[in-house]
Amino acid sequence: MALMSSHRGFSKQELFDEIELYRGVSSEQAREKLFDRDKAALREQGIPVETLPGDVLFDNESASQRYRINVADYSLPELTFSASELAVLSLAARMWEQASLGSAAQRALRKVSVRSGDVDAVKLPLVQPRLSTSDPHFDELWRATSERRRVRFTYDPAHSDVAQVRTIQPWGMGSRFGHWYLVGFDEARQAERYFRLSRIKGAINVLSGDYRVPEDFSIHRSLAQLDTVFEPRTATLQVLRGAGHAIRLEGEVVNGEGATDTVLLSFTDLAGMAARLAGMGATVSVVGPPDLREAVGGRLTRALDRVREPVPDYTVAEASSGMSGSSTSSSEEHLGRLLDLIPYVLHRPGADVAGTAQHFGVSTGQLVKDLNLLFVSGPRHYPEHLLDVSYEDNRIFIDNAEKFTEPVRLAKDEAYALIVGLQSLKSLPGVHEMDAVESALHTLSTAVGGTGYAEGVLGSTIAEQGVQSRLDELRGALEGRTQVQLKYLVPGRDEITQRLVDPLSIFSRDNDWYLRAWCTSADGLRNFRLDRIVEAVVTNYPSRDHPTAEQDPSTRALFTPREEDVDVTLILAEPVAWIADRYQASHRAELPDGRTVAVIPVADPSWIPGFVASHGGDVTVAAPDALRRRVEEWIMGSLGAASS
Repeated sequence: MALMSSHRGFSKQELFDEIELYRGVSSEQAREKLFDRDKAALREQGIPVETLPGDVLFDNESASQRYRINVADYSLPELTFSASELAVLSLAARMWEQASLGSAAQRALRKVSVRSGDVDAVKLPLVQPRLSTSDPHFDELWRATSERRRVRFTYDPAHSDVAQVRTIQPWGMGSRFGHWYLVGFDEARQAERYFRLSRIKGAINVLSGDYRVPEDFSIHRSLAQLDTVFEPRTATLQVLRGAGHAIRLEGEVVNGEGATDTVLLSFTDLAGMAARLAGMGATVSVVGPPDLREAVGGRLTRALDRVREPVPDYTVAEASSGMSGSSTSSSEEHLGRLLDLIPYVLHRPGADVAGTAQHFGVSTGQLVKDLNLLFVSGPRHYPEHLLDVSYEDNRIFIDNAEKFTEPVRLAKDEAYALIVGLQSLKSLPGVHEMDAVESALHTLSTAVGGTGYAEGVLGSTIAEQGVQSRLDELRGALEGRTQVQLKYLVPGRDEITQRLVDPLSIFSRDNDWYLRAWCTSADGLRNFRLDRIVEAVVTNYPSRDHPTAEQDPSTRALFTPREEDVDVTLILAEPVAWIADRYQASHRAELPDGRTVAVIPVADPSWIPGFVASHGGDVTVAAPDALRRRVEEWIMGSLGAASS
């Protein structure tokens, strides 16, 4: 507030005298450190702090340099969006589920919608993609990529068991097949390389040194090349008759003898296929190739060794429902909320206190604290520059705030999040809101100076080729409000079931697409993964209304906890700590060796042994004891089948 109140600006010493926080610091060194931190925090949020020459009669920096914020450089250009454009912008912001880009996207939406009505009331499309950024090291690598900083890390490649140290010049990051990848220049190999974030071990070291990204680099083009990185190979498998339905549906059954059938299955990712087959246990045994057979046996052996280890001591605490972060990030989020609050109220004089608090995701008590803080913000020796804030009769009014009529310009993270979200929507097959997507993207990109930088740094494929036709088929049933007859594979029970469902919406999580529907046979709300739908027949019967399902907040979650669920305590190695978030852990703890203890509610624990086996020692069961013993027996039986 002080820096925007004067065209001439303030010297550092004047700011030290004006700002109460600086006056309360005891040492000059601490005050200087605090001042540098605050300047960096402002610039991080896209707020341009200018340094101007001061009085030439003074030699010391505190008097010879002056600081200000130019209102013209601070303000976001005036933006107005239609209801349909606001809907796709809201969808683009909601795509980012976790980590820093989730917060950036929501704040960007608050900024760009300030002139366009109530964004909380827009009706979202029936197809709602999501982008999870819960992969390890996402935030660190994203920051290094956007700031063009070299990185060094230890990497566990898919084709080798030997971890290697890599020094990389990050070019971009992208999502394919449910995983995030870093694409960059490998300095040792002098070539472009891909790195899956889940295979990075240990800490990320951010290094100094400048580099340039090739002008023709496109993250989307690089992601497309992942389809041809590895040559396709064929696995020869023995599958128990009447079982292994997932393998049978994808592979080719060539013959059968005795109790098994021979199935040929194409694959490119050795580690990924080994994990999948290890998770199927004694149902499938590998005939060849030898390295796949060895990889499956290795995963099972490591999983067995881990489950036989003594359970370490731990004390779990209730898991936080929000994104964890440092006090610095919390203070920056608070600053952003304060700055967004002013133009929001200015464009809605008399805004309701409760509704405003809901819009900003805070309690009414916190909102009142924010308003009280705004009331005393600014230069204390210049009271005419202080805001006039009142909230009588639960209505908010702000005056004397002409310089804050428009929101602050979008920071880099915020622009990336919205633009990439809109670009991802464009790639979604059968998007009926394409005109709104195109027009919103054009308006937004004009305001921030183009989309080229976002195209080169961040990208995502939100629907792989295999689910696109199913997605379009089910979209028609949603829009026509008709029932669908499903043949659906239930992997945990290894059976194909028949379901008649009333479709409600389609959404994605971590590159997996789901149909949310009311299952008539179960008489309840269920989520059906599209790649497990063997057959979908759109009927001529109208679907029924289920208002309780639509209004229930739990329908937004992939997993809906129930009272009868069993609490399963897992111990997760650092590379798979994201499992705690994805499976909605109710309680957590951190172990001294870097592993995470996570308590997850499970309706049917029958899938846990295969889940543990597939992760090859990175996941094990700590409790309950009966399940832990069951996992050990299951893996021993799987190893016996694998060696026969």
